Amino acid sequence: MIETTRRLVLTAVLSVCSPGTSQQTVFSLLLALLFVKLYAYYQPYTSNREDILAETGQYQILFTFIGALIMQNDLLGDAYNGTVGFFLVLINLGVFYLSSHFTFLEIKEEKE
Repeated sequence: MIETTRRLVLTAVLSVCSPGTSQQTVFSLLLALLFVKLYAYYQPYTSNREDILAETGQYQILFTFIGALIMQNDLLGDAYNGTVGFFLVLINLGVFYLSSHFTFLEIKEEKE
């Protein structure tokens, strides 16, 4: 249920909330933070690894919105937009790495 609500809010609600403005990004940040806390509190999955991966994915969304706010408003200046973009790529790859790592561990455990 949390996943369905998150998808609805982060797509349908945000798409009509001051599109393309800083207000939309700040609202997105607040919603992302809310869902980080919800995933951390309720731990909706049966596997601890899946809960960790879901919470990490929520942090990924949060940091992506922070990066969008920084780049959208040139908060650090144009010279740092590339750096912010680089860190956003690392954050996104980090979630991919974590899911690959958990998959590898599950395969290893099944073989034992």
